[in-house]
Amino acid sequence: MSLFRFKKKKMKTPIKNLNFEELKAEILNLGGEKYRAKQIFDEIYKHRRESFDDSTVLPKNLKNALAAKFEISSFSAFESEVSADGTIKYLFECRDGAKIESALIRERKKGKKKATLCVSSQVGCPIGCAFCATGKMGFTRNLEVAEIIDQILYAEKLSGEKISNVVIMGMGEPLLNFDNLTKAARIVIEEAKLISRSKFVVSTVGIPNKIVELADSGLKLKLAVSLHAAFDEKRNELIPANKKYPIEKILKAAEYYYQKVRKPITFEYIFFMRFSIFGERND
Repeated sequence: MSLFRFKKKKMKTPIKNLNFEELKAEILNLGGEKYRAKQIFDEIYKHRRESFDDSTVLPKNLKNALAAKFEISSFSAFESEVSADGTIKYLFECRDGAKIESALIRERKKGKKKATLCVSSQVGCPIGCAFCATGKMGFTRNLEVAEIIDQILYAEKLSGEKISNVVIMGMGEPLLNFDNLTKAARIVIEEAKLISRSKFVVSTVGIPNKIVELADSGLKLKLAVSLHAAFDEKRNELIPANKKYPIEKILKAAEYYYQKVRKPITFEYIFFMRFSIFGERND
């Protein structure tokens, strides 16, 4: 599919950067009544309005005040591509021209459809794993709260499907965008109720202090650690960050996370295999 571009507008603050309490404070600052915050939240997350003018419940003066300061979408363009197995790859262009990717993976388990969205947390990635294409791009910036949330909302809109699972394992290291990640998670799980807590997974290369901080946050999210090697010597080759965050520290933090959250932790591996020209395998 060719790139679909929205009409260019002056950059304003994405309203999805605000949680409910922040939105309530903004409405009061704009001269609106406190109860309007709940209406606006429902318009954005329940009714999926794309313009304040589309609202049927807000007064015109408040619509104008909101439109002057905020915008609903944090993306300026999008592109999608469907693979043979039905997986959809999305390319979103942010308002500053940066591009990020999401992937919608469809599967059927026990007769039930499941749609898992792989969500990005950064533009590029600072980790530089040897096997990762994103790592070769380098790091540009963290995603805003709205840019994390909008990947979910746009994937549902464009696919026409309800996202049943979210995995933060697209572009970037999510725990290095900790504040925006956790704020976005609270909004989509606790406030907008887009995803249940048990269906939200954070996949990390292993940042021990941030794993501990996530455990203490009270979010109780599922955690997946991209380990990829059982020994530091090999992991140092694959993941340069392992020199700073060795396996022993990661496992200690993971144990703390489990004791605090009481949810099983997934350890992810990629198996690398080399073959000679004669077909003999060299692992």
